[in-house]
Amino acid sequence: MNKILLCVTGSIAAYKALELTRLLVKAGCDVKVVLSRSALEFVTPLSFEALCKQKSYQDLFEYSETPIEHIELARWADKILIAPATANTLAKLAYGIADDLLGNIILATKKPIYVAPAMNKQMWHNSIVKENVARLVARQFTLLAPDTGEQACGEIGEGRLMEPELIAKMVLQNISKIDKTVVITAGPTVEALDPVRYLSNYSSGKMGYALADAFYNLGWRVVLISGPTELSASYGIHTIYVKSAKEMYDAVHEYVDKAELFIGAAAVADYRPQSYATHKIKKMNDVDDELILKLSKNEDIVKSVANLQKNRPLCVVGFAAETDNAKVYALQKISAKNLDYLVLNQVDNKTGFPFYSDQNQVQIYDRKGRLVLELTLMSKLDVAYQIAHMLCNRLAKKEEQVELNYG
Repeated sequence: MNKILLCVTGSIAAYKALELTRLLVKAGCDVKVVLSRSALEFVTPLSFEALCKQKSYQDLFEYSETPIEHIELARWADKILIAPATANTLAKLAYGIADDLLGNIILATKKPIYVAPAMNKQMWHNSIVKENVARLVARQFTLLAPDTGEQACGEIGEGRLMEPELIAKMVLQNISKIDKTVVITAGPTVEALDPVRYLSNYSSGKMGYALADAFYNLGWRVVLISGPTELSASYGIHTIYVKSAKEMYDAVHEYVDKAELFIGAAAVADYRPQSYATHKIKKMNDVDDELILKLSKNEDIVKSVANLQKNRPLCVVGFAAETDNAKVYALQKISAKNLDYLVLNQVDNKTGFPFYSDQNQVQIYDRKGRLVLELTLMSKLDVAYQIAHMLCNRLAKKEEQVELNYG
């Protein structure tokens, strides 16, 4: 019998912990419940005690069985589940603050810990929360990432507590840190003309960095290969910084042979100058109206990965930013580059959207040209999580099929 210590903190989603308790008990688990002081504003100990037939625990110093109750509870549990987990709880756990019963239990255990956050979408996307989540994942906490949906505040977005049925399933099936690697490229590349000038594009890197966050928070090992941006990668993400397309190509092929998934979200320069001027290129005279540059084609990074004969990732995903005939060009790229999926961005000719924007809307096509996911306007982090969940599910099915064929 699984002994589950369910820790409930002060979110309005605390009422869902009652259903979670019922499901765990129904599955044959022995459940004890710890309630934070804030959780008591939303739910009562009696409700949980009626469901799990066990005394609930609220305060570090109001012990009834032993004066070192946090130690006994830590020893008793096979698994610890924190659901819902507030932003405040994530922050305290990330830095080892033990000013309540929950904090002391977490510091006193080596048992598997599952954490299911619930909060407003703006809070969930806050960089401080992202850093705290990354710290917990790096310390082997298993993140049960929140869903996207309607929230108590009336907004719609990511931050909604994962449904109790799925939480129970993941905990009971011993879902832990995923032993998979994704390599993601992000941002622009720059191709130097001389010491002060270069060729590049408008990519901000926000979409690629959001994808890195999404996969890292879902438990993947993430290698982020980034061109020059103004962004900082989250704590725990292995990041390689490059400038040119050649440098990005070399970095990708250094890491991609150990990856199950490759996502080419970078806007890689198609061409580079044939020659580099070691001194600033000067105007020859005041009447010159033209400067002729000779360019050479860069290696297509995504295509090179998709066509690897050895150690090709199970799934290769490309991005396309098109201004006109977007779908036509997207479908051509899928076949020309041997992609498993392509994420299509429709670029606005006047505004340049989605470059530099915090929002995006995309269409995703599979290798047969079928539209498998269409996302309306939302934050790039929401888009990233939608893409990540889709790819995780499809990759799992692909691995199951491989096992059936070769098992």
